[in-house]
Amino acid sequence: MDQTFAMMFRRSFTALGVLAVSVPTAMFAQPSSSAAATKAAKEQVVLIDAGPVRYEPRIVRVVAGQPVVFRIRNVSALAHEALLGDDKAQRAHAQEMASMPGMSHKADSYKAGEGFVEIKAKGKAEIRTTFSKPGRTIIGCHLPGHYEGGMRLTVIVTPPKLGG
Repeated sequence: MDQTFAMMFRRSFTALGVLAVSVPTAMFAQPSSSAAATKAAKEQVVLIDAGPVRYEPRIVRVVAGQPVVFRIRNVSALAHEALLGDDKAQRAHAQEMASMPGMSHKADSYKAGEGFVEIKAKGKAEIRTTFSKPGRTIIGCHLPGHYEGGMRLTVIVTPPKLGG
């Protein structure tokens, strides 16, 4: 289990008196602690616009094993959030949001930029990660009505190219 992601959910659910949610490690890896490894791997930058209740593009592709920066620009007058996680993580956060209307995400619940960010109206934010394996995951906004209205995008993690 990715320790940063697990710690994020454990802290938020502890406040609710609920057990921590387990998220499979197949989709997540902590950013590399080696500066040399980070410099050696080309950083993938993914530009995302957050509209009133929609992310654009709707689907993005990244390569497993390379550092990724999701740069999110909020082009709307509404505040948003972006949670990077699989279906299980998205459902857990949706339940958390529903059980605590009007909650704010404090630094002790989520570490900004590592799987979760809040994005002020007309603001910008980044999520940085490195995916360890190919697969699919989601970036979603769980402010009231946003996720249900389609404010999510699919991240497709592809295998590294052979020979390069």
